[in-house]
Amino acid sequence: MPDSIVIGAALAHRAGYGGHAWALLQYALGFQELGFDVTVVDRLEPGMLGATSEGALAYLRGLLGEEAGVSYCVLDTDGRSLDGLSREEVLAKTKAARLLLNIMGFVRDPELLAAARRRVAHLFDVVSLPGRTVVQSEEAA
Repeated sequence: MPDSIVIGAALAHRAGYGGHAWALLQYALGFQELGFDVTVVDRLEPGMLGATSEGALAYLRGLLGEEAGVSYCVLDTDGRSLDGLSREEVLAKTKAARLLLNIMGFVRDPELLAAARRRVAHLFDVVSLPGRTVVQSEEAA
C-alpha cells in the first residue's frame, strides 16, 4: 500500500477559477506522481457560493474524478460529507496519512485535525509577501 497524504484545499466554492484550481491541483497531482495516495478534503458552507452547491460539486468531480484519480471529500458546516468519501473514510485516511497539508488553514474540523499524525500549514500571501510562502509543521499530540 502506498504512503498517503491528505490535502485540505478550497476548490468547490471557487468553481470556474482555473488559476485557483491549478494552484491547488499541482500539489495533489504532484504528490500522486511521486507515488503517494492523495485525498483532498474540501468544505462548502452557506454563503461560500455564488453558484449552486450542485454546480460546485460537479466542478470538483470534474477536477478530481476518475481521470485524475484523486479521492476527495467535501464536508458541510456540521462536518457531514456532501460528496465523495464519507466522513468515516476521510477520518481513517487522515489517521493513516503521513501528513495533512492544510492549505491556508482550510481544514478547521477539530476531529479531522486531531486525527492527523502531522499537520503542515501552507500559508501564502501574494499581497504582502509576493513570491513567498510560509510553511509551518507541527506534530499532532
